Amino acid sequence: MIDSINNISKLNVIYNNKIFTIQNLDFKNQRITLSNGKVFNFNTKELSFLHNKIDNLFYKYDLNEIRTEIIRYGNNELAFTAEMVNGKLTNINLFSIGSKTSVLIPHELVKRNTYIIHTHAIEVLPSQEDLELAKTLWDKCNSHLLIINNSLTDYVLVV
Repeated sequence: MIDSINNISKLNVIYNNKIFTIQNLDFKNQRITLSNGKVFNFNTKELSFLHNKIDNLFYKYDLNEIRTEIIRYGNNELAFTAEMVNGKLTNINLFSIGSKTSVLIPHELVKRNTYIIHTHAIEVLPSQEDLELAKTLWDKCNSHLLIINNSLTDYVLVV
């Protein structure tokens, strides 16, 4: 298990009406350190995670394909592979079918330089397991993990 992860780019929070990048997630001590050096407990209500809107990242037909699979598999967590073409994720393929709370994504089967799209039932906030997976995908496959909610409105790119 990873005790902490440093320099998490693209995972942003809003604090005092300003956007900050998370610099460190300390799982052992349950603390978040922001780019301004301020430290918070995991359960703080002072931070709002900044979610990115999904509309500009996918073509409509690809979103429809993801939506169809989410419905087909009863709103369970899923994983898809995708390629970035002209600034949009496309060539979506179902990769793994999970349960209501998790999905297995074996990095050994992931092609290099692909995106893994991982669905969450409601929240796009990455779990510790998601952060560990993102690190492994990058280190072993040069691939990115993108978490999207099942309503297909928000995403977080975990790098």
